[in-house]
Amino acid sequence: KVQLCLTAMGNIYANLGDRSTAIEYYFQSLKIAEQTGNKRDIANLLGDIGGTYYDLGDKEKAFEYLKKGYAKMLESGNKIGIAQATGNIGLIYFEQGDWDKAITHYQRSIELMKDAGTDEISHAWINNFADIYKQRARRAKHKDSINYYYDKSLSYLQQALDLGQHYEQRNEIVHSYCLIGLLHEDRHQLKEA
Repeated sequence: KVQLCLTAMGNIYANLGDRSTAIEYYFQSLKIAEQTGNKRDIANLLGDIGGTYYDLGDKEKAFEYLKKGYAKMLESGNKIGIAQATGNIGLIYFEQGDWDKAITHYQRSIELMKDAGTDEISHAWINNFADIYKQRARRAKHKDSINYYYDKSLSYLQQALDLGQHYEQRNEIVHSYCLIGLLHEDRHQLKEA
C-alpha cells in the first residue's frame, strides 16, 4: 500500500507540473516494487520515470528508463503494457528524427494492442503516424511527394478520429479534429481547416 501511495503522489506531482518531485516519489515506489519483485509494477514505474524525464526534456534518460521498462514489461508478459512500452520507445525515436524506427515501433504497438483484444488506446500512435507523414510532406521537394505525404497523414488522422468515435472518447475526438484542422492549415486549405 505504501508503494501505491508513493506512485499516486508521483502522479499528483507530475499532473501539477512538478516533475522533479514526481520522479523522487517514483524512485521511492520503484525501490519497494523491486523489493517485492512485482515485474509489472517495476515496468510501469520505469515507464513513469522515463515519461517524466521525457517531459523534463531529458530524452537520453527518458530513453534509458523506457527501454528498461520495456524489458521488464516483456518479462511480465502483460500484452497491453508491452504495447504501450513499445509505442513509448517509438515516441523517442520520433523525437530523435528516426522516423522509420518510430513507425516500426508504432506499428508493433498497434499489432500488440490488437493481439491483446483492444485498439482503444492505439489512436495516439496512429496520430503519431500522421505527424511523421506531415513532417515528411514539409520536407518533400516535389509536389507529388508533398501531396502523397499530406494525404497519408490525413488518412491516419481519420483512422484516429474513427477510433475515438467508436470508443466515444471525447478528448481524442476533439484532438483528432484539431489535428485535421492543423493539417488543412498546413496545406493552405483554410476553408477545410
